[in-house]
Amino acid sequence: MRKSMCMVNLTVLLATVACSIPCHAQLNNDNAPWEMFAKRLISRLSVPDVNGKITNFQLVKQPTYADWLDPKSGDWNFLTFANRLAPPGEFYAPVDLTLYQQYSDFLGSLDLPPVDPKQAAATDKARKEWLRATEGYKEIDKRKVKVWAEFDAAQKALPASERTHYQVWLAREYGAKLGAQQQLVSEKAYKYSLLLADTYKGFSGIGALIANLPNTQYKKTVTSANDVVTTMPTFAYDANFASFVQKGDSGTGFEETWLFDKNHERRTLTWSSRSGSAGIKIGWFSAGGSASGSRESLDIFKDGVSMTVKFKNFTTIPITPGPWYNGDAIKALWTGPYKAGAIANKDSLFGPQGSFKPRVSQVVLVHRPSVTLKLDASQYSKVVETWSGSGSIGIGPFGFRGGARGGKDEMISDAASNTVTFEDKTGIPQIVAVYTISYPQ
Repeated sequence: MRKSMCMVNLTVLLATVACSIPCHAQLNNDNAPWEMFAKRLISRLSVPDVNGKITNFQLVKQPTYADWLDPKSGDWNFLTFANRLAPPGEFYAPVDLTLYQQYSDFLGSLDLPPVDPKQAAATDKARKEWLRATEGYKEIDKRKVKVWAEFDAAQKALPASERTHYQVWLAREYGAKLGAQQQLVSEKAYKYSLLLADTYKGFSGIGALIANLPNTQYKKTVTSANDVVTTMPTFAYDANFASFVQKGDSGTGFEETWLFDKNHERRTLTWSSRSGSAGIKIGWFSAGGSASGSRESLDIFKDGVSMTVKFKNFTTIPITPGPWYNGDAIKALWTGPYKAGAIANKDSLFGPQGSFKPRVSQVVLVHRPSVTLKLDASQYSKVVETWSGSGSIGIGPFGFRGGARGGKDEMISDAASNTVTFEDKTGIPQIVAVYTISYPQ
């Protein structure tokens, strides 16, 4: 047996297939072990609706790390992940839209009555001032990103010892501006909230929700791996996350082994596709790190060919927004009424093409996974021949990063048995599926 730290970037091969409307995506490649893994996850964790469709469970189709305990950028990693929305469908595919922004647009566009009808004009004025202050903060924050990028590019010509660190630059150039604007947003939100009715359509405290949106108690200052500092709305994950990692590291977790070979039959899966997109068929991997690279398939029905997936721990972790958010407000008020000409309305938010996409409510995690591929001689030679030089590999939702990429993972190959094994030794949990909540719910 010999060990190698050189790996090729093997990514999931996706091919779009046409289907009629209503469109149901079918995972129907009988020779794809990744699809068998997907079916195993679905049968273990998802619950079909009354029509037998899977609507709130999405598979992760490429490696996604839950690096949330990193002492420097863990909070940034988590809050960025938790805040992003994802279109409905069979696969998790986050977009740039965030729950905080969509929720803010929703509250800011509602046409809510004041306690005193005579205060209607003053209430509308207060609402507009709050929205202007909020837009002003976003503009300053957006400009900050651009100006820093230009400044940092210019200072690259300086010796490292003479360059200005991002946090120093931020405090000097934008700290006062952002702080003052944040204070203005809070003042305007509070003033507007005082003028609103305490109860509307049976929902109590709508004014308090608006006042709490800019509350600095419900935001956190975080730092990215690249030393970018910003403020994000708070979310929380289950406190058992750290324990989950510890148990996986110590070998006391929920350990499992899943074997896929010709004796493990799978069935075609049918999903709901409310977005009307075409179905997707998954292959095994694309060798070479891009869709233009060489493509290989794994014929699981051949004698002696198999895929074995192991992990040291396996669990589901809930994710919840901070106190700034109240889902009951959406349930009660999603139909409006909305102000004419407001930034959002019922159709733009919750209509068929609305921007209020589902949010992640739970993640399915595995810790320290390993994947063993037992191939025929031809397949084994192709894989071993093509992976030198890249230093990383992705098989289905699993990612492995070797020394060439600054990682710790390991690849073990055995030419005598045509077997390769990839072992995760980073200690970073990987997300293999998510549960979502659609709106308005």
